[in-house]
Amino acid sequence: MKKVLALVLAIAMMSTVAFAASNTTWDDGTFGPGKKITIGSSQLDADPEKGDVSALNTDNYSIKKVTYNKGKAYIDSIELNDEEDDELVIKFKKDYTVEKAKEIDLEIELRGKGNDVDVKTVNIDVTAKYLTGIDTFYINEDNEISGYSETEISEFKSEEGDGAPYGTLEFDTTDGDTSVEVRVYDGDKLFLGHDYDADKKVLVANADSEAEISFLNFPAKPSFNSTATVYFYQVDEDGFVYELTGEGKIKKSAAKWSEDDGCWVLKTRTLGSYVFADKALTSAAAAGEGTEGETTNPDTGANDVVGIAAALAVVSLVAAGAVSLKK
Repeated sequence: MKKVLALVLAIAMMSTVAFAASNTTWDDGTFGPGKKITIGSSQLDADPEKGDVSALNTDNYSIKKVTYNKGKAYIDSIELNDEEDDELVIKFKKDYTVEKAKEIDLEIELRGKGNDVDVKTVNIDVTAKYLTGIDTFYINEDNEISGYSETEISEFKSEEGDGAPYGTLEFDTTDGDTSVEVRVYDGDKLFLGHDYDADKKVLVANADSEAEISFLNFPAKPSFNSTATVYFYQVDEDGFVYELTGEGKIKKSAAKWSEDDGCWVLKTRTLGSYVFADKALTSAAAAGEGTEGETTNPDTGANDVVGIAAALAVVSLVAAGAVSLKK
């Protein structure tokens, strides 16, 4: 009787053994500060006989264990993202002091929940690189810098022999809507990377506006040893240029409209985060405080009511455009 009972228990245990996905090695290239790796279930290698891996969200899986072999110091968070595309998201820290490429090597084990999940254990091995190191650009005797292109860290040096001690750096953002002109010096190291990530709190604070809103961020907030001239072409003379000073917080930019240049011009030694709109916006910090909380650009005198449809459309576009980021 005991042998029969043992056999029954053994069969019962075998029938509830969790299926495991085939180990997936995820080699996703190089990432800079604040960037992220996103992995969906369709990108994982599963054993066809055991079924497909279910959508990677908190209804189906939990993160059981993360083993960091290399690069733990550069990982900000690892989580299952339910809000966008049911993905595992690995986000990198915003460390702009790193000057050499760092290897990332970690193992993630996901544990399935409920009876509807066929593959109960998902193992993912992730390898990547954090930064690619420094690219050097040379200043010639005519104070010119040739061949500049955006890179993670740019170092500027005088050409050997007859190079000048400083040169004029000119570059455009990838969308072509902003130009920067600044003097850089021999030995300067700058992280000039930029993105267009929207600040959700700004959008929400202006959800009753019909304003068209766009963003430009220099996340490293690079500072120069001279005053830079920044040309913003995102909005016309009747538009508004703000600086993002914190999550949801905006203030009037010191940029002035230039008839000669046909754009807004800012003089600054530090590049930050900017918000552009065709109507006046409200800071999230001031939302709910009435008209006293509203802020406008200097010298315009405008104080327009800032349309849920437009703001939500922007949020929709941001969500729809969420994809795996490259360096």
